[in-house]
Amino acid sequence: MLRQAATLLKSQTPLIASGIEKSLFDNSPLVVRVQEKGEVDGLYVLKWLQLRRCDRVERKSKKKYLAHLDEQGIVKTEEELILMKILGKRPQKFVNASLYLPTEERGIVYQVKKKQFPKNQKEIELVEIYVVHERKIEVGDKLTTRFGNKGVVAKIVPESQMPFDEEGKTIDIIFNPLGVPTRMNSGQLLEVILASAARKLDTKLLVRPFNTLSLEAIKSISQEAGIKNFGSQKLFDGQTGLPFQQEIYNGYIYVLKLNHMVTDKFHARNTGSYSLLYQQPLKGRSRGGGQRVGEMEVGDMQAHGASYNLMEMMGPKSDDIYKRRLMRNSLYFDNRQIDLRSNNRGLFDPRIFGPYLNYECHCGKYKGKQNEGQICERCETLIALFKVLATDLSNILKISVKDLEDIIYLRSYIVVDNGLTKIIADKQLSDEIITQAQQLIEGLVQEDNPDNSETKSVFLEDYQDFLENESLLQKLSGKEGILRRYSLGKRVDYSARSVIVPNPTLQLEQVGLPDKIVFFWLDKIIQNHPVLVNRAPSLHRLSIQAFYPQLTLGNSIELHPLVTTALNADFDGDQVAIYLPLTKQCQKEAKELMLSPQHIIDPKNGYLIDNPTQDMILGIYYLTKEKKGKNLVYYDEINNI
Repeated sequence: MLRQAATLLKSQTPLIASGIEKSLFDNSPLVVRVQEKGEVDGLYVLKWLQLRRCDRVERKSKKKYLAHLDEQGIVKTEEELILMKILGKRPQKFVNASLYLPTEERGIVYQVKKKQFPKNQKEIELVEIYVVHERKIEVGDKLTTRFGNKGVVAKIVPESQMPFDEEGKTIDIIFNPLGVPTRMNSGQLLEVILASAARKLDTKLLVRPFNTLSLEAIKSISQEAGIKNFGSQKLFDGQTGLPFQQEIYNGYIYVLKLNHMVTDKFHARNTGSYSLLYQQPLKGRSRGGGQRVGEMEVGDMQAHGASYNLMEMMGPKSDDIYKRRLMRNSLYFDNRQIDLRSNNRGLFDPRIFGPYLNYECHCGKYKGKQNEGQICERCETLIALFKVLATDLSNILKISVKDLEDIIYLRSYIVVDNGLTKIIADKQLSDEIITQAQQLIEGLVQEDNPDNSETKSVFLEDYQDFLENESLLQKLSGKEGILRRYSLGKRVDYSARSVIVPNPTLQLEQVGLPDKIVFFWLDKIIQNHPVLVNRAPSLHRLSIQAFYPQLTLGNSIELHPLVTTALNADFDGDQVAIYLPLTKQCQKEAKELMLSPQHIIDPKNGYLIDNPTQDMILGIYYLTKEKKGKNLVYYDEINNI
């Protein structure tokens, strides 16, 4: 079809395909080649179609294969010959196109709507299914007020243990008071006073935006409602029933639960489905995909010197099929170790292909470029460097170039011009105009025309056709190219991801992992088995650190508040990725090079990273504060306080 001759993003020889070629590629593993031109079923084909030889397919005439295709080049519904000959079985006539809820989702279908709308002169029916699911708040869910003090739920305790006032009303949510000066949003304090006054007066207060009441007006309203000390009052400890030593500011405020829930963000994978093309774990939580170790993460691993972990992530835990199978068997059976180096008798085995170092003879007598051109007396090796094209494999494999084309041939050049066929049938144009159109199409596939200026005169019917036509250089280059996307960074098995919450009871080298992750990882989370924690973006080596896991309940990952500075993380909904080192070398590397307590010094200035901040300083001040009539008491351990 003429519209498929798409203008590329860069000047390249275009690939022009027909429906015939697409159908054969979609329905059979046969490689399509073209040699002649002619007319098939009313379609003008500039180059004829021929199927490559296949052991399971009998060599048939060209027209007999084309008889199984309709006028658009699609296999006819009653025809099953191509798949039967290749696969030896009947193809399925129906494809399961059911729509499923995403992984780990559940709910109740409460409404189904059907809509019809016209599209391309056809009536399309749209079915909308509404699913409702009631969730209770849990650790890791995100809350916020109308003043920007967002954060995750750090802990949920029974109502009986929460503080209560003199009337017996229990506090619902406890906020850190240091969030007020750090965010500089003191307006939330005024909202608490006014909301408490409005509730006691059983009335409504309308406040204009950016028109804050004066302190005198707020004080008069609070006095009218009987609120003293601007809302501070005595509260009692829910665990002991004793009053706190000082009054606590409390009242009413609007709190919003955001749609960022930890249940939707939690994901863990041991092994699963892999990409057919690149053999890497799939992408996406709904497909059980793995976490990606990108270019920046690879750089961080190199900065740590964690070579074994890097080789494991780029090989057995990603797209190395052979070592992946060995790794899995070693985990299932006897915990034996595998060698991450290149296999013997492989492509880089020097015993077969000779030394792969430049300017080095086989026996090792001569090394270096200064010996270029010499012949070693021992092994009779010519010391030289030859540049060989990667595609010139015929000399290595000892086969002819023609047979090699049958092995590495990827695609054919076929042009089917439906518009030109219609013109020929109607005979509305002269033979000269038709000949010019044919020459235009033939010029598009000439390999000796690299500039291919003729493509500028061919237009597209849909912008999607333009996006699908890319040159080989465009496929390789760029951030989304094959090299950067699938080679410099890869998705890996035995990885997980979730929201982080604070847990000051942990040690600096400990991380709280949900029990679900442990079950996903085949109970390999044991004592002295470190895991790697990564917080993106990975700007430096401290973005990836090793921790010893501690089993926790729920879906969130717990970290000590002091380690978040090095990870450049906070507790307002940030997520981290977890990677599990499998081999003994990787575990030893994580303990010796990447453990969190070893990275408490800032590499840019030598200062201490894990300095106590915020409420830690406030707690230290409170503990060491001198009280009237009482002497300071000194303790050796914090547990003795």
